[in-house]
Amino acid sequence: MLRKHGVPFAIVPGVSSCYSVPAYAGIPATHRDHASSFHVITGHRKASRQEESDGAALAELEGTLVFLMSLGNLPRIADTLIQGGKSPGTPAAVIEQGTTARQRVVTAPLAHIAQAAQDAGLHTPAMTVVGDVVSLRQELQWQERGALYGKKVLLTGTPDYVRKAALPLRKHGAEAAEVSLIYPQEPQEGTFSAIPWGDYTWLVLTSANGVELFFAGLQRDGVDLRQLLHLHFAVIGKGTAQALARHGIFADCIPPQFHSDSLAEALIPQLTAQDKVLLLRAENGSEVLSQRLEQAGVCFRTVPFYAIKSDWRKKQLLLAELKTADYVFLASSSAARTFAEMTAGEDPYAAQVISIGDATTHTAESFGIPVARTAKQSDIDGMLQCILPPAAAEDAR
Repeated sequence: MLRKHGVPFAIVPGVSSCYSVPAYAGIPATHRDHASSFHVITGHRKASRQEESDGAALAELEGTLVFLMSLGNLPRIADTLIQGGKSPGTPAAVIEQGTTARQRVVTAPLAHIAQAAQDAGLHTPAMTVVGDVVSLRQELQWQERGALYGKKVLLTGTPDYVRKAALPLRKHGAEAAEVSLIYPQEPQEGTFSAIPWGDYTWLVLTSANGVELFFAGLQRDGVDLRQLLHLHFAVIGKGTAQALARHGIFADCIPPQFHSDSLAEALIPQLTAQDKVLLLRAENGSEVLSQRLEQAGVCFRTVPFYAIKSDWRKKQLLLAELKTADYVFLASSSAARTFAEMTAGEDPYAAQVISIGDATTHTAESFGIPVARTAKQSDIDGMLQCILPPAAAEDAR
């Protein structure tokens, strides 16, 4: 169809479920000691005279047998293989919703696998694996050992945030659904060349996104970094400090708590009457720090140099992922606002909402979103602590 309409295209080969799903469940399709080949068979077919001879042929194969769409016909498949000569004791497994947070795996000898799957209440989509490689699952299965195994977490922040937040979640066995509802918009050209850098003694950056946009904007506007050598840097949060350090600058002020009030409490005592603060932040960012600086009589200037935009293209993806999510992470007021707007008037959801901090919780609740928990530490680790079981949370600290 694309070629017919003159649309250029490229084909990107994917990873087939016939070997990726078993591997995710700790069952390799092949193994030097157990199987040198594997065979993929559709498990959903009409009964025919050919089935008996097919069963005999499959039973004679020494490799791994992978049956797709097989749950409904599993009793017939097992019986046919056994009648064809396959040992009733051959290890077998049924994998439901493989590679997702809802993955469930049942293993049993071939003669009992259909009953075992029925007793466990497995449902489609599911596939069946028959062969000695199934015996390796006890040794190789990994995902189900995580403290968050079986849980799905919907991440709603910027692309950079969801990418970073997904890593520790997956480490603990959770399924991380990366749905970046918001994105930072680059500042207007000339924003940084117009700033009289020599007039300021402190520069405040409030997010990792802001740090990256700041340095990209300096380069685009032709601002020589040596103009900034006299400045002290203050940041909100460990993530912002790390982003700044990647550019070779180590923050002079990092508050103990990762929010504007804490930064104000840490920064203001360090300032003198001669200091002048340049606050670089998002257009729709928090006004708390500006208010605290003004109340303290600090000379400062606020430059809202970038905006956080909603990515409405993600709405349908959000609604689809939300149906099966256990938790939703809201990592900023902008994410909370966009999440509320995209879910307004839609079906209710069962997922618990986790907020990164008090400001985000206030925004979410102002839109009618009930927040289950608010992180005590306003970063990814703090949000993770909200959903980890107590023993695992203590180990993760």
